[in-house]
Amino acid sequence: MSEYQIMHQKNCSRCGVELKVWTMSKFNTDIICMSCKEDERQAPGYKAADEAELQAVKNGVRNFPGVGLSDEDKKFLAERRAQRTTSTTHECQIAETSGESHSGSSE
Repeated sequence: MSEYQIMHQKNCSRCGVELKVWTMSKFNTDIICMSCKEDERQAPGYKAADEAELQAVKNGVRNFPGVGLSDEDKKFLAERRAQRTTSTTHECQIAETSGESHSGSSE
C-alpha cells in the first residue's frame, strides 16, 4: 500500500465505517478505525504481532507488513464486529423509541 493510498483511504478496511481517526493494524497493512483497533488489541495473536513489529523496527525494518491474521484472529475479529454492529443497531432502536437522538443536534 502506498503512502498516498494510506493518507487518502476513506473507510476502515475491516468494518467499512467512514474514517475520522485511523491507525494501521499490527497484523497487516489494513487501515482501521479505532473501534477495530480496540478489537484487535483483544485478539488472541495480538501480543505476538505487536512483538514481531517491535523486533522488526529494532532491526531497522520501517515498513514491516505484519505477521498476517491467523484463522483464529480472523474469526475473533469478525465476531467482535458483529457484536458491535448488533449493539449499535440496538442502541439506535432504543433511542428512536424513546425520542433520543445520537446526532448531537437539538431542534
